[in-house]
Amino acid sequence: MPYAWSDSAPYPRDSIATSRDLHRLLQAAGVAGPYVLVGHSLGGFHVRVFNGLYPSDVSGVVFVDSSYEYETNVVSTHTVNNFPDAMNRFGAGIAEIVYRVGLFRLLAEPANMRVRPKGFTPQEWITAHAFAERGGPATAKEIYVQCRDEAMAAGTFGDRPLIVLTAGLPSQVGTSPVEERRFLREQQIMIRIQAELARLSTRSKQVVVPDARHTIHYDRPDVVIGAVREVVDEARSLN
Repeated sequence: MPYAWSDSAPYPRDSIATSRDLHRLLQAAGVAGPYVLVGHSLGGFHVRVFNGLYPSDVSGVVFVDSSYEYETNVVSTHTVNNFPDAMNRFGAGIAEIVYRVGLFRLLAEPANMRVRPKGFTPQEWITAHAFAERGGPATAKEIYVQCRDEAMAAGTFGDRPLIVLTAGLPSQVGTSPVEERRFLREQQIMIRIQAELARLSTRSKQVVVPDARHTIHYDRPDVVIGAVREVVDEARSLN
């Protein structure tokens, strides 16, 4: 999905639009498939939809703490709230306006960006933080409910290799011992329900990363790289 200083794209920025954009980009760049797709958070929905639209172009998948359609029924502290779908859609419209006029960076800070991962210098984390905060309308246009519904309708990955990486630590840091324990309990629930993502392929496994939060690619990039290489090797062995 577009972040940072990407140009704004036509609304809505749902999973179908994002998948088609990626497919056109790969074709224009002359990057031949099939591909191993890596989806973080909402990007997991995009990967599923891309596979539904272009199944012959997908050889394997890595989910990096991917969104899951039933998570908000169980865990209240997840980035996406438990409001009814209609309210989420209304909120997406409001967010579109807030991002467009540049107010979002003054009003909110992503919860999972408040803790600097190990290995990042302060300046590096400022840069990474800026990418998340400067998403502008491109990011605001991502509509969770619509992406979720499109992913649910996209089908499975069949027998393609799939690794589900799941954060072992909660996205948020508690402000008190009581809150911290609650976040940890809810993360244990998230770990269990993310195991359901492995059911999307008959050739899959879940790997819990105990020392990583939602941004596993920041906390443990080596784990993500290792998972990608493993899926690439397995996909090649099947051809």
